[in-house]
Amino acid sequence: MNSFTFTKLGRTLLLVVAVFAFSVSAKDGYFSVKYLTPLKSPVDWGGVGLEYGWFAGDAVFLGVDGLFGYDDKSGGLDLGAGFSFGYALKLPERLRIITGVSAGFWHSENSSSTGDYGSVNRASSHVNTTDFIGPFIKVQWYFVEIMYRGLLGFYDAGATAGGGSKSEVTVKDDGFDYNQHQFLVGFYF
Repeated sequence: MNSFTFTKLGRTLLLVVAVFAFSVSAKDGYFSVKYLTPLKSPVDWGGVGLEYGWFAGDAVFLGVDGLFGYDDKSGGLDLGAGFSFGYALKLPERLRIITGVSAGFWHSENSSSTGDYGSVNRASSHVNTTDFIGPFIKVQWYFVEIMYRGLLGFYDAGATAGGGSKSEVTVKDDGFDYNQHQFLVGFYF
């Protein structure tokens, strides 16, 4: 009985974040729904992000967000959650620029393979990243929000080629990850 699927996990995460967002009361808070663009994402279609943010005083920004994306065809997974702290600059015409830093846990996976198990020309590769902190900038105008976040953490990559009667070649690499980018667009209420 395998009842766990990424679809159920995604729906559960969306429900938890939505309940949290509506249960937190803040005078100057907002709830946003964002689309994680496929730019630098292992998921072909991107992903979905939710955030609850509020302002303490005139300039301090606090936020809690989560995102999720999964694609069975490409083998891509992108998920994470974090807490954001920053400075909000209010400009005329309901324009607001927010800069700061996010801390949390973001994980992405990308794997691919060609050939079948018994094939001589078989190849597979994977790239996994786990990030913990990163700066962000977001622009809000009326009800539209655009956000960029660059994440820092670690990566693990590997590739295998060959098989069958030929020898198999495996290459592995891991280290510091500074090349994980999130570009999100959406609406806030």
